[in-house]
Amino acid sequence: LRYLTDCYKALVQTVPAAAVDDRLAEVIEWLGELVREVDSSLLDEWERLRAT
Repeated sequence: LRYLTDCYKALVQTVPAAAVDDRLAEVIEWLGELVREVDSSLLDEWERLRAT
């Protein structure tokens, strides 16, 4: 789960918006949903820190 979260975070933080096509956007969305379904606390905490 931690590795999936790390993949999600890396994609969100490092891939420029111009480089995200429909297929990659689907992968990013899928990873985020998968991690949230299993344990949302990791992503919730990361997104809270990112927003500040």
